[in-house]
Amino acid sequence: MRILERYLGLTILQYTLIAMLVLLGLFTFVNFLDQLSSIGKGNYNLSDAIIYIILVMPRIIYDLFPMAALLGSIIGLSVLANDSELIIMRASGVSMLQITLATLKMGGLFVLAAMLIGELVSPYTETYAAHGRAVALQEDVKQHTNFGLWLRQSRVTPINCVSILDSLKTVKKGEGNPAKIPDAAANTNNTESQVDMKSKRHACDEVNSYVNIGEISPDLRLLDIQLFEFDEKKILRSTTTAKSASWEDDYWLMKQVRQTLMDAHGNAEIVAVKTIKWAGVSPEILSAHLGSTGQLSIFQLSRYLNHLNQNQQNTDPYELTFWNKIMLPFSTAVMVVLAIPFVFTNIRSGTIGRNLFIGIMLGIGFYVIHKGLGYVVLANGIPPVWGATLPVIVFAGAALVMIRRIE
Repeated sequence: MRILERYLGLTILQYTLIAMLVLLGLFTFVNFLDQLSSIGKGNYNLSDAIIYIILVMPRIIYDLFPMAALLGSIIGLSVLANDSELIIMRASGVSMLQITLATLKMGGLFVLAAMLIGELVSPYTETYAAHGRAVALQEDVKQHTNFGLWLRQSRVTPINCVSILDSLKTVKKGEGNPAKIPDAAANTNNTESQVDMKSKRHACDEVNSYVNIGEISPDLRLLDIQLFEFDEKKILRSTTTAKSASWEDDYWLMKQVRQTLMDAHGNAEIVAVKTIKWAGVSPEILSAHLGSTGQLSIFQLSRYLNHLNQNQQNTDPYELTFWNKIMLPFSTAVMVVLAIPFVFTNIRSGTIGRNLFIGIMLGIGFYVIHKGLGYVVLANGIPPVWGATLPVIVFAGAALVMIRRIE
């Protein structure tokens, strides 16, 4: 039986690898066509596009595992059926359960490979791919990471030219609620001190800014921001710290802000305000450093879910992604088992072409149901775990019922 199991496993592995290579080639070609429109923008050239495509391949392989396992199992078993090898196995007393277990052992190898790629390879290669592409497309944004995310912007409008004036208008109208500044700088009341800052602030010439972002959440909310602005003589003009920032139309709205503004004589004024506007890098650039939730590992998603729960925020979309990643290895195993009854049902009358067509339709059907149910549970407030697990349970149940009928 061990020889038989090894033979079945190697046959399925051989055709699964072939199916994976074909699917990977198809999706890689489509990805390459998509990148052609970006070649020539900034410093992004053909070599950058090729590097990007190579780095995102692990993510494509990870997503294709269930489909490749299904097609490889169907083709491999169909080849054995066409050569009457499956009929001989059955006639010699090998049960459907033994054939199923032998197939599942190879499915276990696929599951292990999918988990390793999805958790240890794909999250990092895709992050590097997105970062390299963003740097090539945006010449004025550079990153050097030791702690958090560091960004550099050349020749931008100082943050206080836009935001401080807005804050001052709010204070003069009596609508704002600025925090008290230190006693050394507060010789008059708060309003007079803030208005005096308006007369002392620098001209709004362009500056170079360096930004440190402690954390970027998957919904592109920034946490623990530090902004340093230098003039053309490389003299520090202002520092700004904020607890958080969210994107509003065409600017970042920074919250719980503390600023230190410096004039040409080295004098400093300190002010704390509730909110301030920052026309910084766009969310598209920042998203390249973080990537979508789908490219995060299960561990990274778990940490982010804990963060959202602690802050009483909506976790449903991220829970759905989390459970989808948990269930993907099981989906791969189910696809392998599902191939068995379809091959044995058509063991005499079916052909490889017919079985392959059935396999493609099954794979597409599973994908559509899986994605569609995910949207349904999110729209109707159903626990996200059901959106990820129900399709797998249904297809697994259908496979077991059909195997029992054949037996």
